[in-house]
Amino acid sequence: MQRFSQLLSEIPKELSLPLQIISNVVNKNATDFNLRTSLNLPRMSLTSLGNSQREGLEMALSNAPLTLISGLEGTGKTYIAHTLADVAIAHQKKVLILTKYKSSLDSYKNLAVKPLLLSANESYQADIKTWLKNHFASTQINYLPLHLLPDPLIAQVQNQYLESLICYPNFLSNLSSIFPDTSPTRLKLLSDRLTKLLPFFKQQLALKQQFNLISEGSISELSNLLSHIPVLGTVSDWQKSELELLFDLVIVEDAHTLDHSELIAISGITDKLVILGIEESNTPFSQLFNSLSPAYRLSLLENFRLHPEIATPIYEAIRDSYVHTPLQRIHDLPPDGKNRLVWQDIPTNPEGDRNQLEGSELLYFLQSLQIPSNIKAGILAFYESQVQWLKANCPVDWLERVYIGTAEEWTGKECQIMLISCVGYPDRVSPSAICIALTRASEALILFGNQQTWQESDSLLSRLFHQPQLHSNREVSLV
Repeated sequence: MQRFSQLLSEIPKELSLPLQIISNVVNKNATDFNLRTSLNLPRMSLTSLGNSQREGLEMALSNAPLTLISGLEGTGKTYIAHTLADVAIAHQKKVLILTKYKSSLDSYKNLAVKPLLLSANESYQADIKTWLKNHFASTQINYLPLHLLPDPLIAQVQNQYLESLICYPNFLSNLSSIFPDTSPTRLKLLSDRLTKLLPFFKQQLALKQQFNLISEGSISELSNLLSHIPVLGTVSDWQKSELELLFDLVIVEDAHTLDHSELIAISGITDKLVILGIEESNTPFSQLFNSLSPAYRLSLLENFRLHPEIATPIYEAIRDSYVHTPLQRIHDLPPDGKNRLVWQDIPTNPEGDRNQLEGSELLYFLQSLQIPSNIKAGILAFYESQVQWLKANCPVDWLERVYIGTAEEWTGKECQIMLISCVGYPDRVSPSAICIALTRASEALILFGNQQTWQESDSLLSRLFHQPQLHSNREVSLV
């Protein structure tokens, strides 16, 4: 904690509430439980949460200035953070969400209010203007009078053919060509409704055009007034942006990857800080977590992503902590109907960071799977060059359905079926990359590589071969 003490002593101004708590911990003073924020966010009762998740959300929603939540991959940290952000946004609080990796930002792009994405190349004011321009350009004005029930055909006309409806008198007579599979009776009803709503649609079109033609001056004025847009970015982009705003709430993911100075800097821009990460030895996050009062910290001990049949062997292989897996969730069947954790043994020698044979076997296996369109599959490789080869050789129809990326690019993402290309030398793949790779899939995990090479290595992945749930297959035949 010496580094924390040094950084705190260099702060010239009054300490924020989270920094006051950290200062008390560092100086071994009595914890002041009277320190409280004025957020006053409401309690949430969500039946979809487990016990530890519910407790974590309640702690995050409380007026405690500092909350640290620790949990292994798949224990629901992002779900808690996302729910917390939505509640704060609904109550018009200024929210900043920071992550270490850009890929983790994707989980927050569907917030209740579309967030502003920080850019290292532009100022905050320029980012606000860009956000407004994009928002106005994509504005959907497709509401209907309250006395009308939702109609998918009317909604389609509003979204795609509104200008044609207003500007072309013959539009209504051509409805059969626009909706060829619709019955004549249904088209007649649609035509009558559109005719009655024509004055209403003219007003909508005028509003939409006003949004699209708003002047730069008006956008500048609006950007100065807006303060409740949620801000989203990586820690690096936030530092480069030199953003000096204070926020009602700051949420930080991947906190175990941050250093002392980053944690202190972030703690100084808010009176309510929620930090989520993995408790690992000798990291600033772990030092702070273990020094805090239990009133400010919580460990999540329930797995909410991995199927029980793969959760047990994977967590035992990559972590020493016990993680409970509830059984009440309904799961999909594995690809082959019986095995959820499979190693496809491809006995080739390591060839650096790319292996075409291994990649070909993986893509052949992918095409052999009869995966329904509602099931999300993914491919992970530990090296960028192998990722690029897989993207270049993956069939186009599969490339549109399957996300292919490195372990870092998969951070914050998940899928139901994951195929992992274990290319390269085991000692060059970091334990953190292996932990990410093994915990992205909820239903099935299939690994491709030289089993002997990995089994005889000192890699974290070698522990997986001691698990009886791992089913090993020899290489797939490319017939």
